[in-house]
Amino acid sequence: MDINRAIIINSTTLTLRKITAIGGMLTVLSGIAMVALFHGAFNSLLWFRLKMIILLLIIANSLFVERPLNFKLKTLLPGNANAVNELEAVKSKMNVYYLSQLTMLLIIFVLSIFRFN
Repeated sequence: MDINRAIIINSTTLTLRKITAIGGMLTVLSGIAMVALFHGAFNSLLWFRLKMIILLLIIANSLFVERPLNFKLKTLLPGNANAVNELEAVKSKMNVYYLSQLTMLLIIFVLSIFRFN
């Protein structure tokens, strides 16, 4: 494992968190605006409700899974070589997190294309 590369990538992802949060808030606000502008017409559609629920799951996953793992990773990286086992555990949990985020985003994408009632 290249520690220097991991430190750079981790610091970059911590910086990009603000941009991701802004994008998530804009997505939630656009969903609320769609419901308000069309007088609740979208709220009655199953695909839209599922999309908004999955979006909230993405936000919750980011807050309760990714954030603690990133902070743990930030504390482990500059540490000693004995933390390799802990780093591997965090790495595997981060892989599961990224896979779950990607899966939920793909589900949202499919729901947006195939709008079923």
